[in-house]
Amino acid sequence: MNIDILRAMERYQKSRERITKTNEVFASLVEKYCDKDTLPIFIGGAAHPITLYQDKEVYDFGLQGRVENSVSICLLEAAESSFQSKAPYNHAERNLQGTYDYQIITNKKTLYKDTFENLPQLMDKIQFLTNSLDHLIKGHLWFALNKTNFMPEEANAILLAFQESIGETIKFSSFEKLLDELIMAKSFKVPNPSLFSSKTSKELLYTREMSITAIYHDLAVVLKEEIVKKISLTNS
Repeated sequence: MNIDILRAMERYQKSRERITKTNEVFASLVEKYCDKDTLPIFIGGAAHPITLYQDKEVYDFGLQGRVENSVSICLLEAAESSFQSKAPYNHAERNLQGTYDYQIITNKKTLYKDTFENLPQLMDKIQFLTNSLDHLIKGHLWFALNKTNFMPEEANAILLAFQESIGETIKFSSFEKLLDELIMAKSFKVPNPSLFSSKTSKELLYTREMSITAIYHDLAVVLKEEIVKKISLTNS
């Protein structure tokens, strides 16, 4: 890359326009495509949708300052969940301050566990489990960049939440093997961005049934172990 272009990109990254121009464009899109009955909810963290001040002067109106009747949420990740309204925000590097309507600290496992626990029937939990994992896999396989090395960690949050919701520890060996195969297949570039159209022996055609079969196999192993255990206790 041309060094002058690289330096220009670095200057823009640190400039005021990096925030103001982005918020101006997105605010215009919201105003254009959302009707008056829509409640825009802007989620920030790395981005800054709120009105920002620098030394008590308005630095940027943000998305919230440009779009009427909107809500701002600062979403952060941590092991323990918490909630706060009127949360102060500080950007030390740029000396910027603002206030979010709400700050939510949570993590993926907690969010999934809440959903699992709101499903009283086991089959509903299993259906949500398979749907969530299928969406996760397809999201990674369709994504232009290869980020599948994060897929096991993200899948593990779903699997742990499911196990905690049913009070059982399960070894998802078949599903983990499927993930390994998908990660290996994704590492081989395919000109066509479709889901591994089996152009070489290293490529794998993924279908929803593959993840469902793997999950059901792992659940069947646990069920079989429980049945054997109960029979042994009965005969002892």
